[in-house]
Amino acid sequence: MQNLFSIGRIAKRLLPIACLLLVLTGCESMRTVMTQHKVEMVVESIPSSEGRYFFVPSSPAFPFEHPGYEDSDIRIVISTTLWALNFRLESKDSTDTLLRWDEARYGESENALQPFKIIRRYRKHGEEKDISVKPVASVLTAVEEQVGIYPDYQLIFDSPYAFGTQPLQQGQGFIDDGVGRSMVLELPIEYDGHRVIYRFTFTATDVQQWNSYH
Repeated sequence: MQNLFSIGRIAKRLLPIACLLLVLTGCESMRTVMTQHKVEMVVESIPSSEGRYFFVPSSPAFPFEHPGYEDSDIRIVISTTLWALNFRLESKDSTDTLLRWDEARYGESENALQPFKIIRRYRKHGEEKDISVKPVASVLTAVEEQVGIYPDYQLIFDSPYAFGTQPLQQGQGFIDDGVGRSMVLELPIEYDGHRVIYRFTFTATDVQQWNSYH
C-alpha cells in the first residue's frame, strides 16, 4: 500500500511537467518561420514620365516598409514575400485600366527578360500541385484594387523563392538569403487609349526572420 501512495505522489509531481511538455509541443507545431526582405524599388516607364517614390508602413508584425511609386496616371505600392508580389494599385484618371500580364516579362536583369509565368495552385483528389501558366490581362475596375500574383521564380532563379532565397527546411536560417540580388518586372498598362510600359527593378537589401505562432 505504501508503494501505491509513493507512485501516486510521483505521478502528481510529474503531471504538471507532462502538461507543460504537451503545451510546448503544441506551440512548436503551430510555429511558422516568417521571412521578409527589405526591398529597394526603381521604376522606369516608356514613354518616360516624372514620378516620385514613397514608403508605406507594413503591418506591426513585419519589420520593413513597402516601396511605392506614383506618377500622373497611377499610384502603386508593392510588397514582396518569398512567394508572391502583392500590388496595391490606384488609377488616378480612369476606371478602365488594363494590366497586361499577358505581355509582361521578368528576369534577373533587363537584359535577361522572358515571358512572365505565374504559379497556379490547384487541388485534386486531395493532392495539391503548383503548375506554371501564362497569365492573362486583367482590368482594374475600382479606383483602388489589390492584386496578388505568384511568379514562377524557378524559371529565373535557382530556387522557387524570390531573389533565389533558400531558407533552411527546419528553423530559422538560410542556405542563401537572396540579399544583393535583383529581379525585374516589365508590365504594360493601358488606359484611356494610351499605353505605358513600366519596368520595376526590385533589389533585396536586407532580410529578417522571426517566429509566428498561430
